Amino acid sequence: MHSGLQVAYVAVGETAIREAAISAWSVKRHMPSIVTNVFADRPLECAYFDRVTVLEGLQAGMDVRRFAKLGKMHAILNCDSEYVLYLDADTYVLSDLSGLPAALQGDDIAAAFDSFRYHDMYQKFHPRMDVPKFPIWQSYYNTGVMLVRRNARTDSFLRDWSRLFRENSDYVLDQLAFHHALDGATIRIKALSPEFNVRPLPAQMCGKIHVMHGHESLDDWPRSLVFLADFLNSASTSRVYLPHDGRLVFMGEDFNYLERTLADHKPIAEREEFLRPEIHWDP
Repeated sequence: MHSGLQVAYVAVGETAIREAAISAWSVKRHMPSIVTNVFADRPLECAYFDRVTVLEGLQAGMDVRRFAKLGKMHAILNCDSEYVLYLDADTYVLSDLSGLPAALQGDDIAAAFDSFRYHDMYQKFHPRMDVPKFPIWQSYYNTGVMLVRRNARTDSFLRDWSRLFRENSDYVLDQLAFHHALDGATIRIKALSPEFNVRPLPAQMCGKIHVMHGHESLDDWPRSLVFLADFLNSASTSRVYLPHDGRLVFMGEDFNYLERTLADHKPIAEREEFLRPEIHWDP
């Protein structure tokens, strides 16, 4: 294992691979020297993936989403760098994140809080499990954007997390297994600001968005994650996005409230071509 930062993806199925390629393109735009790893269910070639590893074990009738979630821990454990930035396939990077390992001084994992970080939602996803109610000061983390510092503690934690999720089919969200694996673990977690994991949901932001995360259209440019990310970064002050009508409400310099609409947005930094990375299947 060498020092430095690498990026890891898991992509199962053609749509997820396309999403991961778009995300890797965004990584290379801002960090051209960063090594990108993709763990996929089939061989492929793409200029934005430095390393392609074929995941074994996917069989007909298997839950593809569950298989992909298990691949997350496997991917991190099989990168050969001290720091691994794991990104879900449906992410888009808007900043140079090469300095992010500095956030882990004394910590082992960095992640943002989940958008749905309350008990009732997690219980709804896990009707056959008794989901514990966390105290008010504790929250669920979203594991779709996660920086990991590889060491004996984190590797052991990742294996425990993987085992819990693999052995109990009642888990729907690997994030709940993540929190259960934290019980008794000695790792330390750093909370990232929400701008490192912004979902296309009703959301409050302040400053530049660094990572967008969510399934949007791959074929309709104005409805794509890339277009939305550009729109949300068209203002940098405190702002709220309202997806039901595509409004961005933000605070002006004189503290008055202004609005912009997604339908009227003209892209500033992002381009439609970013949705078209070239992929060669079964090379």
